[in-house]
Amino acid sequence: MLSSIFYLLSVGFLTGLSGAMLPGPLFVFVVSDAMRRGVLSGVLAMLGHAAVEVPTILLLIFGLSVAGVSSAFYVVGGVAMTLFALKMGYDALRRRSEQRPRNIRRRHGGALLGGIAFTAFNPGFFVWWATVGCALLAFGAETLGGFGMALVVLGHYFSDFGWYSFVALSASQGFVVRHAPKLQLVLSTFLFVLGVYFLCYGVRLSCGAP
Repeated sequence: MLSSIFYLLSVGFLTGLSGAMLPGPLFVFVVSDAMRRGVLSGVLAMLGHAAVEVPTILLLIFGLSVAGVSSAFYVVGGVAMTLFALKMGYDALRRRSEQRPRNIRRRHGGALLGGIAFTAFNPGFFVWWATVGCALLAFGAETLGGFGMALVVLGHYFSDFGWYSFVALSASQGFVVRHAPKLQLVLSTFLFVLGVYFLCYGVRLSCGAP
């Protein structure tokens, strides 16, 4: 039981971290806002992010409880994970080759509202939860039921709040996250392996194999 709890928390954390580290508008906003407001920007932005994400997760959980766990969730999620992993690895290698960090345009607006806006109007957010996130929730449900889904989500939020708090601290102190590309490469490898596992597992389920 304890090993399953730790396993689901770890999968939720590492998969969530791989998604959080993907370059996007929310990342740029947190960096620019933290340069003006300080480290609290990361926490407030994640609270805004969660305000959009929690209803999305609840809708997915409701859908899974009604429709049940299907092999299609694993197949679609596995394909999406491998594609996210390849994109993440490419971005990490490109960032390592850059000699200077890009200048970040400072934006105006509260961190909480920024977290809401840059989540709600980011199509990639909904694509991630409809594919990768849905597969993770299904995996948690098959492992420990509703408690398993809660553990995956909890691990996901550990990664979100931890990473963006670190990003905000890094930006507020005037230095960039220097080793992020290396960590991205490690996480992209993990995400790729997990995606292949989910894909194979989904194919086996669709074929009726145990």
